[in-house]
Amino acid sequence: MPRNTVVKKKKNISVVSQLDLFSWNKKKKRRKKLLKKLKRNFALLSKQSRVYKYYLAIWIIFFMWYLFFFSTFFTVKEIYIYRDDSLSDIDAAYRSLNYVRWDNIYFVDPWVIVSRLKNTQKAIKQIDINKKIPDTIEIRLQSYAPLFRIWNTLALENGSMVQNNWIVRDSLPELSLYPDPSDDENLNFTHLEKILALSDSLKKNILWLQIEKIEYYTTAEEVLIQINNGLILIFDIEKDITPQIKKLSVYSSEKIDILTPFAVYIDLRVDGKIFTCEVENENSCKNNITNLYNDDYFISQQEASSQISQ
Repeated sequence: MPRNTVVKKKKNISVVSQLDLFSWNKKKKRRKKLLKKLKRNFALLSKQSRVYKYYLAIWIIFFMWYLFFFSTFFTVKEIYIYRDDSLSDIDAAYRSLNYVRWDNIYFVDPWVIVSRLKNTQKAIKQIDINKKIPDTIEIRLQSYAPLFRIWNTLALENGSMVQNNWIVRDSLPELSLYPDPSDDENLNFTHLEKILALSDSLKKNILWLQIEKIEYYTTAEEVLIQINNGLILIFDIEKDITPQIKKLSVYSSEKIDILTPFAVYIDLRVDGKIFTCEVENENSCKNNITNLYNDDYFISQQEASSQISQ
């Protein structure tokens, strides 16, 4: 009995194993079919997705092309101009940049803006341009520094002349210019800087000296400076002004104090020499200056006398 029972059990196990193996093979075939089907569907889906990607890329490119070239989204709608001083004309700057409005902000050339602004306003020294995407341009203007007041205008450090600004008028030295420059004429800016340095050096080297008037004769390139005692100092600004100031300082300290009313003028134009014209020959001295500068000095004298009479 035990032997028959054992045989029977082995037979049952064998039958069960065959059934399981058949079922497993069947499931394996089913999984293979499912996997093949998934691979086919995935390949088809990948092919379709590539086509969709192409369509999407083309649509995006077309949209960006339209947005960039034809829409008003990237066109200049706002222009803001700021200035660091009161010498540049904001209204004139806005008028010169009206052409930029409704242009594509990417195509606006900053160098054209700089050229237009500097051509319309000589006072402008530096221009900073900032494009703010999508539709705004900000511009900051900085002007050349003013050096002198010349009647109703200001002489700037680049030699240009602009209308007198009353905000800075009183803080600048006055310069009389002969002959009168034309409206579009630029002065020699190196000579303007020399004249300013000349007046500063005189005050530093000679104590108690005060400058009453500065006259600049552009034809002769010479400067007449009248100090507080009425004495006129004549300088040649085409030459180095340092030796001229040095010999005047030595003359004042070692010979005659120039602040004493001993002469009508002191001529410092000749290298190594000083020429003086004493007050005893006042009429002759004035005639000498008139002969030097012809009608220009005569006009300046007339203006001075008319101001005194008023």
